[in-house]
Amino acid sequence: MPGLSRKCHVGSEAVCEWMSRCRFQRWIEGLLWEGPDSDDHLRSEILRMKGLVAVADDQRRHVLQAVGQTYDIMPGLPWPVGADRTTRIVVIGSDLRPDLLNSGLTSCCG
Repeated sequence: MPGLSRKCHVGSEAVCEWMSRCRFQRWIEGLLWEGPDSDDHLRSEILRMKGLVAVADDQRRHVLQAVGQTYDIMPGLPWPVGADRTTRIVVIGSDLRPDLLNSGLTSCCG
C-alpha cells in the first residue's frame, strides 16, 4: 500500500475482565501525550487506538477512540448477557513495543 511505512504495526490485546477507569485514563494519556516508551527513551508513535473497555462497577461497554493526541472514552450499550467482558484494544502506530503496551494495559486491571 503506497505511503505506509514498513514500521507500521497493528496490535490487539485481550486482558483482564475489569479496568479501573481512572488508571486506564492515566495510561491512555501517558501513551498519547508522553509516548508509550517514555521511560525507555524509544521512538514509538501511536497514530490511532480503538477498542471496547470493560470498566469496573459499570455494566456498559465503554468505547475508546483515539487519533493522534486526542481521545475519548464514551459509555455505550450494556454488555449482552453472557458476553465475554474483556477489554480489547487495537493500537496502530510505528515502532510499537507490544511488551510495554501489554504490561501497561494489565496495570489498569481491577
